[in-house]
Amino acid sequence: MIYLRQFRPLNLVIMLLLMLSVHFFLIRPIMDAFKLVLVLDALHQVLLAISCVLIAAGGYLINNYYDYETDLQNKPAQVIADKNWLLNTYFPVTVTGIALGVYVSYRAGLMNLAIVHILCTFALWKYAERWKGIALVGNVVVSLLLGILVLVPALFEFISLGVLHSVEPEAFRYLGITLLVYALFSFWSNLCRELVKTLEDESGDRATGWQTFTVRYGAKATRSLLIVLFALAMAGLLSVVLYQQRTTDWKPMAYTLFAVVLPLLISLLFFLKSRQTADYHRVSNWLKIWMLGGISTLGIYYLFFYLP
Repeated sequence: MIYLRQFRPLNLVIMLLLMLSVHFFLIRPIMDAFKLVLVLDALHQVLLAISCVLIAAGGYLINNYYDYETDLQNKPAQVIADKNWLLNTYFPVTVTGIALGVYVSYRAGLMNLAIVHILCTFALWKYAERWKGIALVGNVVVSLLLGILVLVPALFEFISLGVLHSVEPEAFRYLGITLLVYALFSFWSNLCRELVKTLEDESGDRATGWQTFTVRYGAKATRSLLIVLFALAMAGLLSVVLYQQRTTDWKPMAYTLFAVVLPLLISLLFFLKSRQTADYHRVSNWLKIWMLGGISTLGIYYLFFYLP
């Protein structure tokens, strides 16, 4: 079990659900509505999602490798005995992810898209090796990667979406705005969680020399920044709720309030009372629930509210 934890399986499941939801509950229904053909069939979209998840899994392994001494300080019960196992497992997992990405790029007729997987692999390595220890830089980089993950299914449908833009520009505009909203949500929610984790891991990061935002600027500055981020997130979500209230029936709005707004509110309340490592760990878990709730809206809206 401890070896399985090195892959952060819940995080990988969230990423897989995110990519598949974007394809099956957003892109495909719009294309089907106008009887337009997608470049990739369902199987190859699943393979694309798996390729990205494998690269993310490799990212967790290499991060744990470089964080080995820090994790011994912060969470010794979750550290495996053989540090080299992390590196030895990293290479086949990551190479398999890149190979799948190259294959799907070939099937999409856009071989240059294979660079996406290679650049993400490089960014995850540099994050683990160096960027994580630079205040805010690592947090922003890894959050951007999660935001980009939302756009990958659309990127690999570049040709078919070009056709959509030509024949149905309003539908293309709706798709683009929706993708950007979910990409921004993924980026923002992960950035909040990353900063909370710097509070949770402050003692270990300080002992091993990582210059995270909390180590460099202090817990008070980190808490102040997080309150601003939480407030902006809440404002954005409430604007979505108001938009839904004007344009749809009450059911999508109610689900947004329950699955997205409520977990954020609980996270904020717990955060305001947090002072110890265990407190911040609880906030981090609630933020993961918030992320999952936001991602789930793609499928829930389509299957229960909008499916013909």
